[in-house]
Amino acid sequence: MLKFPIIFLYFLTSADAIGTIDEEKTVSYKGHQVYGIIPRTTAHLQYLMALENDNENFKFWSEPHEISKTVVMQVSPEKLMSFRTQLTEKQIPFGVKINDLQKKIDIERNENYPQMLFRVMGSEAFDLGQYHTLDEIYTYLALLNEQYPSISNLSTIGTSNDGREIKLLRISNNTQKENKPSIVIDAGIHAREWISPATAIYIIKELLTSNDSSTVQLRNTFDWYVIPVLNPDGYAYTWTMDRLWRKNRRKDKSTICVGVDLNRNFDIGFSTGPQRNPCSDTFAGPTAFSEPETSTLQTLVKTLSNLKMAFSLHSYSQTWVTSYVYKFGYPANYEDLALILEKALDKAKLVNQTTYEFGPGALLMYPATGTSVDWYTDTVGVKYAFIVELRDNGDHGFLLPKSQILPTGEETWTAINEIAMHVGSLKPH
Repeated sequence: MLKFPIIFLYFLTSADAIGTIDEEKTVSYKGHQVYGIIPRTTAHLQYLMALENDNENFKFWSEPHEISKTVVMQVSPEKLMSFRTQLTEKQIPFGVKINDLQKKIDIERNENYPQMLFRVMGSEAFDLGQYHTLDEIYTYLALLNEQYPSISNLSTIGTSNDGREIKLLRISNNTQKENKPSIVIDAGIHAREWISPATAIYIIKELLTSNDSSTVQLRNTFDWYVIPVLNPDGYAYTWTMDRLWRKNRRKDKSTICVGVDLNRNFDIGFSTGPQRNPCSDTFAGPTAFSEPETSTLQTLVKTLSNLKMAFSLHSYSQTWVTSYVYKFGYPANYEDLALILEKALDKAKLVNQTTYEFGPGALLMYPATGTSVDWYTDTVGVKYAFIVELRDNGDHGFLLPKSQILPTGEETWTAINEIAMHVGSLKPH
């Protein structure tokens, strides 16, 4: 008789954890538009770069760094007319990718309604094909940990600025020898990149449940350490206050601006240019590893004496990024990395016909200091370290429709599986 009241109260608690949206405080993007712009000359690039100083009205979803490469940027309604006029006068090709940004956000919210049934019915009722709140993700991890106790271990490895737990799921067949080679996967370091935690959850489910011969070998050979949401404060904030928030939620009395870009906060080439501006979306923080989220990852990695691979899941651009990002150049083993990536991404393409590029970040995209991939490569000494920029190429950007979650998970896991099999010198049965 007591069972139903308990479940009812649990539902109330869980719904409360989602957060109530305050209409007066929630950031609205009504009237904002997202453009795809193709700079044809150096003058075009310089014009776009100058707009980065006006972060109130222009937000770059992809950086202007190369002639003829599409730049995706968000423009406020106050600047729309003058911006379009300038583009036309300067003969810069452009097109509208998202006509009403807030409308697209509202559609996404309506499609990804809070889920309750899986809390009662079990992990099988969890919908991998939709986006989930932090509370739902953590509840799902707990259910999986209960369901697969012999190969999984769920722990809290740190807390965020606002005191939220940073969860780690370790997946391993414990019958193997001690000090097994290990793999780290982190996701959700940038709050608005919802496809990143969703893909991490897909990978977790594959590792725990798949009977595919290669996955079984990988479960037996490696210890897998997966952090589905490394930036829990920022991720929760995107569900309640600002869907397009990027940074963590660090608050500093010295500035009215909030947050640090966690993927500029690693101790490698730290930090120059706009990354020193607290109001910039790429603010690197006061010092390397100043943030509890990055220092938590650093502490974990220090305990792993046999770390072989590291994957940091991001979006978007369909790109696998290797070192170096903080400088122009190639890591010593780049020839090996290129061979592995070419094979892995060819295999991933067979899944959904999705094409991914690969290469050193500074050469392929743009230079940036303090990134995880360079820290793994140069400081930790991990030979196989990657930033994985997931779908898409900018048509939806950070607002990737939920219909693309499962295909993204499938092709990403296929590539990671192939790379891990190679590094582990394993053969499919």
